[in-house]
Amino acid sequence: TQLGLVCLCSLHDWDEQEILPHERTHPGPREGRLRHLRALRATFSLGILVARDPDRELRSFLEAVAEGPELAGVQRNWFDGHRIWRVDPESVPPAALAAAGQAPLYMGDGHHRYEAALAYRDEVVGVLDESVDTAPSTPPAQVPAGPAPEIKKEPGGFSMAYVVSAQDPGLLVLGAHRV
Repeated sequence: TQLGLVCLCSLHDWDEQEILPHERTHPGPREGRLRHLRALRATFSLGILVARDPDRELRSFLEAVAEGPELAGVQRNWFDGHRIWRVDPESVPPAALAAAGQAPLYMGDGHHRYEAALAYRDEVVGVLDESVDTAPSTPPAQVPAGPAPEIKKEPGGFSMAYVVSAQDPGLLVLGAHRV
């Protein structure tokens, strides 16, 4: 069993050393993921980030959350299932939040998606209309070519991530998009 927090993660260039990679990426997969971002204006899979969490603050918080009622769950077979709980951001203890955000975080999976998000962020800087709340629905055949503006983008940008404690005894990093 592995517990983690699905959240928005600030995007940082690798040289900032806020998030550290452990492998190199390849142009083909990175460009494919960038094409998806441009066309869909969203990402539908998340990267896995590992937080050091030496005092087990994040892990303890997640264990407490998992004792409560789940929002949804799916069991694919006897050994492979997923359960989710909703976490009110205001309920996350400061120590757990600090553990989840303490640099550096280590990229366990999602290097290509993360680099595509960085490239997409760089393409849309200055193109954004901060007053827009929702993206208009556009049939796939009508998606304009070129970079699509991200909705309510912060200056540095964000990407969806799954943050897991390095102290998680069930830590097994598998590609989230493969599960």
